[in-house]
Amino acid sequence: MADLLLRGAAVSPAAPIAASRFAMLEEWIEAHLSDPVTLGSLCRVAGVGDRSLQMTFASLRGVSPMRYVNERRLAAARRLLARAGADNDVSDVATAVGFTHLGRFATFYRQAYGESPSQTLKG
Repeated sequence: MADLLLRGAAVSPAAPIAASRFAMLEEWIEAHLSDPVTLGSLCRVAGVGDRSLQMTFASLRGVSPMRYVNERRLAAARRLLARAGADNDVSDVATAVGFTHLGRFATFYRQAYGESPSQTLKG
């Protein structure tokens, strides 16, 4: 009996997140970019376990949940930098979209867009 249960557990995949719940989670992410977001907080919002969340993101977005959050933060930062005035600086924008380490933000930004955040800011 235990062997049967173990075999059943090994082959049953994590249940994917319903499309409506996934869309709600994406909206939540956009609304909370400046907040500390963890895999655990995403699981709580979606009402699923981490494996289901990771599998759904891999299937629908091709990236992990946290990579998706960082991509959304970088996209928001790019929009803010492009519209920023002379009184704004890169650290303000990085903080506004949830990056707490400026050096890491600059590295991720350059990898994503091929230029530094300050180059985007200067236009």
